[in-house]
Amino acid sequence: MASITTDKRGNRRLQFVDGNGIRQTVRLGKLDAKAAQTIRTHAEALLSAKLSGSSPARASALWASELGEKLHDRLARVGLVEPRTPPESNTLHELVERFIDSTTVAPTTTMAYRQTANSLIEYFGDDHGVRTITAEDASLWRRALAEAGYAKATQAKRVYVAKLIFKRALSWGLVDANPFADLKPGSQSNPDRTYYVTVEDVDKIIDACPDARWRAIVGLCRFAGLRCPSELVGLTWADVDLVERRLVVRSPKTAHHEGHAVRLVPIAPRLAPLLEDLYELAHADEPQLFPTLRGPSNLRTTMHKIIARAGLTPWPRLFQNMRASCATDWASEFPNHDAASWLGHSPMIAAQHYLKPRDEHFRKAAGLGGGAQSDARVAQKATQSIAADSGTEPKRTPQTLGVADFLPQDAEGCNGSHSGLVGGRGLEPRTLRV
Repeated sequence: MASITTDKRGNRRLQFVDGNGIRQTVRLGKLDAKAAQTIRTHAEALLSAKLSGSSPARASALWASELGEKLHDRLARVGLVEPRTPPESNTLHELVERFIDSTTVAPTTTMAYRQTANSLIEYFGDDHGVRTITAEDASLWRRALAEAGYAKATQAKRVYVAKLIFKRALSWGLVDANPFADLKPGSQSNPDRTYYVTVEDVDKIIDACPDARWRAIVGLCRFAGLRCPSELVGLTWADVDLVERRLVVRSPKTAHHEGHAVRLVPIAPRLAPLLEDLYELAHADEPQLFPTLRGPSNLRTTMHKIIARAGLTPWPRLFQNMRASCATDWASEFPNHDAASWLGHSPMIAAQHYLKPRDEHFRKAAGLGGGAQSDARVAQKATQSIAADSGTEPKRTPQTLGVADFLPQDAEGCNGSHSGLVGGRGLEPRTLRV
């Protein structure tokens, strides 16, 4: 398809026939045979992709993006590659805007991209040419982040995004090399901002909540590990199945990853009564659990007030650490792949960002007693003990209720497997109201 010719002076040329049947020639100059054959191999791959209307092989696309200006321009003139944008128009501002516009990620991730973009622009300037940024400049930018007092996790996140931005610039042919490629991002987790929220503290917070809506929000974050507010906004009563104790969760954060848009989450015994209470207040024509979250809301400020009312001190990352505490509990009692699936991330991500060692596990490993026994089991035993001593029956909860308790009086029994994510027995207000 393509061939290399050599004249009497040792100058080599690449020759091929394009899609219009025209023989094209590219002057390569004096090259050794191996280098010339490399060019021929990649040129054939690029030509084949162009003739078939498909994307070139990754190796050939990367090879073309790393070519020097002279050879790249010659290949562009014969149609093997796209011409590069003139260097004078490639400003840092234009690059970051193009990068952000080309991404399909969750709004929170876009916000993180924007923070890094602003940091780069603040340091280098809006009109700084992207081709003029060197590896030394990149190192100095990172040092400036450290000197500005940013946490190591924040520095790591911004370095990671900067590498991503310039990696995209490299694939677009806007730069000849990624100046951030050799920077090591480091860990994006910050141990100083991790905090395990105990079940006892959550009980105090739930008691201090002003209404059933807030009690359910706290319960879903701490006992179901939901992301707040992104995963709470889309919850509907059809997603709640208290009979099978399962919750269907749609995650905007992971929706762009294949197979991760929807997940099933178990409804813990402590969470079920909170959802029951919220359901009792739901309007028959309102399918969502939290309709007011669709508009602007300041959950953090209200959460601070609730925690103070409970007599506790607010911890860093209020809602993230409740989710992380749920992850820690599940990981200590269930297989890692199950816990990670319920939380909507991989076991590796859980280990890096969510799991926190617990004191009682350390004491047990050291032979000092204490327990790995879950708080739910302790509470259940305490309830049973009180009931036995008083001769009274404990309050009926979703853990002790049968299927009939969740169905209308005139409903027929239902025997069948639940293979789908959204079953026919969801808690829609019209279905359950008598």
